[in-house]
Amino acid sequence: MDGCIAQAWKISGDNVWAVASRREWPVVPGVRREIDFGFDKEIAEDYRERFRDFFAWAEAHFVFPVTLWIDLRHRHYLVNRERQRMGYIFYFKPNVRPEELSDEDDMPVADVPVRREKWTFDEILYSLIECITEYYLWLLDRQDESVDDHADDVQEILDQYQAYLGAPEEYWD
Repeated sequence: MDGCIAQAWKISGDNVWAVASRREWPVVPGVRREIDFGFDKEIAEDYRERFRDFFAWAEAHFVFPVTLWIDLRHRHYLVNRERQRMGYIFYFKPNVRPEELSDEDDMPVADVPVRREKWTFDEILYSLIECITEYYLWLLDRQDESVDDHADDVQEILDQYQAYLGAPEEYWD
């Protein structure tokens, strides 16, 4: 799979999305291999459709060995336990490896704020890609690395999606 990703889209081989997609992941009975997502009712349908398109693209080209549930929240930002404003919050069981998960309630969950009044679509998508990058770091047992250490990976995925979609500039505003 990595050959397809790296050659067709020129994604670097050390991008954590590519590294995770190259790995053979065990099939865990009862665990779906996908992104699941939900929207706050205030999020407009055109934005919902944009996110559905991105998730479909991501699932078609990358591996999601355990379900990642993403809640898209109608908020400007989220506040973590340390009372810091965040562009996303990723929750997972820190001492459990993906192959040990057996219950849908144990799957990783992410909250991502979505407010058009404050952020452009590409800024929101960047935060979402950061969140999924953190999911991959967790899968690869690399939690000691920061998403900030992988800013190039995040930008590379965003650039590839933008090139794939070929949408006009106003789509990203």
